[in-house]
Amino acid sequence: MVCKANKSTETSMSSNINIFSFYLLFITITAMMNNSIFDNSIVRLIIYITEVIFIVYVYNKSKAARKYSQSFVCFSIFMIISFIISYKTANYVNLLKYAGYSLVFYYGKKCCSYNRLSVNKYILFLLITVPLLLVFFFDHTPKRTLFFPNSNNFTYWGICIALFYYITGNGGKNRFNYSLIILFMYLAVGTSLGILVAFICSILIINRNNIRLILAAMIFLGMGILLTFYTDIPLFLRLQNQITVLSSLSLYDWMHLGDLSMYEVQQNLSLNELSRDDNTSALWRFQHWAFILTEFFRHWYYSFIVGLGDGYFKTLSGPPHNDYLRVLAEYGFIVFLIILKWIKKLFKYISSNKSFYFVLTILIYHFTENLVETFPASCLFYFSLGYIYYHNKYNTLENK
Repeated sequence: MVCKANKSTETSMSSNINIFSFYLLFITITAMMNNSIFDNSIVRLIIYITEVIFIVYVYNKSKAARKYSQSFVCFSIFMIISFIISYKTANYVNLLKYAGYSLVFYYGKKCCSYNRLSVNKYILFLLITVPLLLVFFFDHTPKRTLFFPNSNNFTYWGICIALFYYITGNGGKNRFNYSLIILFMYLAVGTSLGILVAFICSILIINRNNIRLILAAMIFLGMGILLTFYTDIPLFLRLQNQITVLSSLSLYDWMHLGDLSMYEVQQNLSLNELSRDDNTSALWRFQHWAFILTEFFRHWYYSFIVGLGDGYFKTLSGPPHNDYLRVLAEYGFIVFLIILKWIKKLFKYISSNKSFYFVLTILIYHFTENLVETFPASCLFYFSLGYIYYHNKYNTLENK
């Protein structure tokens, strides 16, 4: 199968993509204002509903065949079942959110006839600069929580818009370099350590046969260790505190993570003056993950099939900070396996393209964050993913 479209279809699709891009800009600004001014769950619900209605509208205007894979149908059925049988009170807004992600992914598939997506340059410019400038000039909170839930969500938007910029083809042969500049501007403003580590890991994985790069990475790792223990830079002080906390735990503590108190663990330790949450962010992630796996295997006789149900981990002090474990535990092994098989196909079709640096970074970042909760950025990501995946599957995407 080859992904092609006639001129009339391309003209209609181009118009729809610009409308879609403008809509993404609108819901992004709305979500940012809701986070800083309104903080209203009704506004979030309206965003989800309008997104689904809008995508269904542009989806139906497309003349492309409407076909869904058997895996997607199976995935959808088991997801719905997990909401119905939920032991806790299921959050059906999540079902609406996931439906939106699925729709934008398949909308990206419908756009795969383009060698490069044609997006209005002014809309694209606003998508890149509005969140960046608002946070840079007006958000002076330590973790960038004025317009976004935290700096991790802000930099997640940054890498998603960098990926979107790359597939639009703006910048010609230099579009990859410009995409990197966009990403690093968001990293500089958001100062998120997690996504930087994920990006470095993606570089090493993709270039794992490059001996010089591996040696250079080891040198930089050594420099990072020295900076961690012998400088007063806040980022490295945070790392030093994390290492101090983790190294203070005994084997018994590791075997009983659920019984640990984040406050008591830090007592009598020589820590730098940083937030207590920062000092234990790695530890409470491990604690949450241990709890998730314990609950999953405790109820193995049904959790493997349909999961523990949506909303099961509301009893935690916060989200699990691992989207893969969350999917496995709440929606079951079948849904989890379908996602793993699709990721394997993703590696097959796009691993030779430079967009894979951004995609792999985001996939790695899912291991430590709650990215499925970040709606506008995830819509942008799944749309880009749908386009890249099917374009590379049905065509040969120019790799420059």
